[in-house]
Amino acid sequence: MSLLELKNINLTYGQDVKSQILSNVDLNIEAGEFISIMGPSGSGKSTLLYVMSGLEKPDSGSVIIDGKDISKLNDNTMADFRLENLGFIYQFFNLVPVLDVEENIILPLKIAKKNIADFKSKIYEIINDIGLNDKKHHKISQLSGGQQQRVAIARALINDPKIIYADEPTGSLDEKNALEIMELLKKLSIKNKTTIIMVTHNADMCKYSSRIVNIRDGRIK
Repeated sequence: MSLLELKNINLTYGQDVKSQILSNVDLNIEAGEFISIMGPSGSGKSTLLYVMSGLEKPDSGSVIIDGKDISKLNDNTMADFRLENLGFIYQFFNLVPVLDVEENIILPLKIAKKNIADFKSKIYEIINDIGLNDKKHHKISQLSGGQQQRVAIARALINDPKIIYADEPTGSLDEKNALEIMELLKKLSIKNKTTIIMVTHNADMCKYSSRIVNIRDGRIK
């Protein structure tokens, strides 16, 4: 069984005039894969990511993660499942500016009401992995864009998720920082055996992935 299975996913937007956003999407993703989803603007790639992660429910079809059909979960159960099993990296980081690096990284643990002391070695290891040992008590506003995205990656990894969803993770970075972030993502995905599903419009970023999924007009090509 694949780690993630999409079966005949369909999604439309609109009331009176409906627009087909995703159409008959079938896709299997195995544990440990690094997937790049590519497509032109408006192709449905970000919407596909939201459906895959349970942030959006399809009109029909199934989204199965590790044997569980998340498309049938209610909002509260889905939120708990997402917190325990999934990690997210966004284009604009979505960090909390009033917190420092370490506080941002452990935020998912606090939300999940876990004992932070049990994760101390993990926290220090991951801060070391992202190369920010000397900045762990710096506020987010004191960091560069590339450093902020490193913090976002660490936050996504702290709960040992089965899957990390990355929505244009290098979209707001210059080329040097973008390549450094991709190198880091690749290294950490191998080290932690984490499945990564990344949406990107940049073909240069796809060379870090193990497979490219092309989408156009809401259909997998």
